[in-house]
Amino acid sequence: MTSRGATIRQATTPTESPLLSPTSGNTSITSEKTTASYLGVIDGVLDTALRLDWSTEDSASLLAYALSVCEHVDIARFPDTVKKAMAAASNLSRGNEALRIHTEQEILRRAADLDGYDLRDALNGDWLPQTATTPAMAQLRLRQVRDPRVNDRLTDLGSLG
Repeated sequence: MTSRGATIRQATTPTESPLLSPTSGNTSITSEKTTASYLGVIDGVLDTALRLDWSTEDSASLLAYALSVCEHVDIARFPDTVKKAMAAASNLSRGNEALRIHTEQEILRRAADLDGYDLRDALNGDWLPQTATTPAMAQLRLRQVRDPRVNDRLTDLGSLG
């Protein structure tokens, strides 16, 4: 008997979907209808992973799935799906500090491919001190500070008055 999480993972493996990054080494199907179908299923699995409580076994399967989505989905075309995968992975790894450290490092690695508000969204949240003080996090935070789209203090001040 296969667990619910493993069944979900087998049915929606992101490495077989048209949402793949062109650099992932896999062939991508370009049909918009097919892409929308895969995106709906992937987003549905991630939403479910975020909202429900899972057994340890199912959490591990969903965490592997979320990290796979993080790594393989084309971030330029589907940043919201990748950010949702990051949130799901973070949430699913909270019960184990060593696993959470690893997960946060993977999230940071992939967040480096984001810009502007997408990067800001990916970095929002509760990070372990071991992650929050890494050079990788410092680099991403400095990118945010230098990004005029996100950190335009003159525009912000003008909107107050």
